[in-house]
Amino acid sequence: MDQLPFDYLFRRHSPETVRRWVNALRYGYYVRAAGGHANDGDEFWINLKYTDDRDLDDIATRLHLAKKEGITTIDGTPVYAALFQGYLQLFFSGTEAPYEVSETDFENCMKAEATIEKTGLAAKVSRHLEKLTTCISKERYAGLL
Repeated sequence: MDQLPFDYLFRRHSPETVRRWVNALRYGYYVRAAGGHANDGDEFWINLKYTDDRDLDDIATRLHLAKKEGITTIDGTPVYAALFQGYLQLFFSGTEAPYEVSETDFENCMKAEATIEKTGLAAKVSRHLEKLTTCISKERYAGLL
């Protein structure tokens, strides 16, 4: 299974911080930037699978999502939402600095997880992100975390 180089994986945050984040998240993931010239940044992601527009509307209502795409909020917590082929993807990053994740972003992701739990949406969470090399999951990086 491909992995990011150790020095790149922990370039911005200590192994202890990344380990704490990864072990605390139940539905979300810490996703490291692809790097190079991609103009992307680190983010926390949560993906929720939906089957049709009605299902998507139900998820959005239960999350108290202000709008389904773009910069929005979940119960007042800032999030960027996007729709990708049957998935509502929630991104948390840049609260304190562009292209960076911070403790505030982590806490926002955790708040969204709590909303997912209390609204009964845990079964909608998709684990397909774990396939990405940049997704720092317990499965892909078990030896480092």
